[in-house]
Amino acid sequence: MLTARHSAYDAGVRGWLFAMIGLGLVGCYAPNVPEGAPCQTDNECPEGQSCVALACARGGGGGAPIDAPGSTPRPGDGDGDGVADGQDNCPTVGNADQRNEDGDRFGDACDPCPMIKDDVGADADHDGIGDLCDPNPAAKDAVWVFDGFHGLPAWSRSERWSAVATGDKVQMVAGGNATDQGELMIATIGETGTPDNFQASTTVAITAVMGSAGDHEAGIEILDAKDTMPVTCSLEIDSAPLNPSAFFFLSDNAQNGGLDKSQNLAIQLNTEYRLTIARHGATYTCTVTRPDGTSATLTGTSLRVPRTANLVDIGGFGATAQFGSLEVIGHPLTP
Repeated sequence: MLTARHSAYDAGVRGWLFAMIGLGLVGCYAPNVPEGAPCQTDNECPEGQSCVALACARGGGGGAPIDAPGSTPRPGDGDGDGVADGQDNCPTVGNADQRNEDGDRFGDACDPCPMIKDDVGADADHDGIGDLCDPNPAAKDAVWVFDGFHGLPAWSRSERWSAVATGDKVQMVAGGNATDQGELMIATIGETGTPDNFQASTTVAITAVMGSAGDHEAGIEILDAKDTMPVTCSLEIDSAPLNPSAFFFLSDNAQNGGLDKSQNLAIQLNTEYRLTIARHGATYTCTVTRPDGTSATLTGTSLRVPRTANLVDIGGFGATAQFGSLEVIGHPLTP
């Protein structure tokens, strides 16, 4: 049973997390600065935003200063980011770093689906989110969080996280059964209401498993700050002395009769998968997308329905894993 395998993880990292919540430290999670915050350079904006016309806007941060209103446009460089229009993967949005996670023709700063390679960028409802990643394709949505992990973000996290020097990724090293240690890193949605009808996606590759008692996992979770357990969408690789297996699961970590579904999946080490967990009221969906674009899905209902401000976290147990990005999309947030 999945829930039994998570007891050590829950007792360790969950205890750390909820001790912080109990002490009233949720405000320290540093929610993303909203678009439109005043700025002078990209460095003043959070990860995933750039300084455009003296205001933070969605796009890769960390580049050169963007031209202020009224300044003279640079010949052949309409957005003033120092990259000529002919070579610029976002010619109308300043992104001097030219970061492009999925390798399509759109840079992250202007990509309607930065995790999905797509040179068309179709957007039927014209909300700026591509049809291939829009959780509500017939309604206006907004990007609540996006971070391409160009260094460790300023989020609350457990101890064993690091930036990967050779690529735009972050890495966790979760000791697992030998040490009863799990790892997680938490992003806040940053609104005062009770968000619902949204999805959270991450890209992740398990690079090593640790210990021989099984339970080697990495994934993404939605956590209600009034609850004690998350709803989890994760990859898992079990090893001897258990029967070797690989699968993904959707679980609300309930001890008796809760949401607990799994499906065999040929997960390979050092292979990147995209995980998406969606919530619509009491219904949760976990989707794994393979490198070839095919996917598998689990769906179920849970009593862990939204009641308060929510958190999304990535992490795992008994494994080393690298995460390439995190994106949360849903209906426009309450100001």
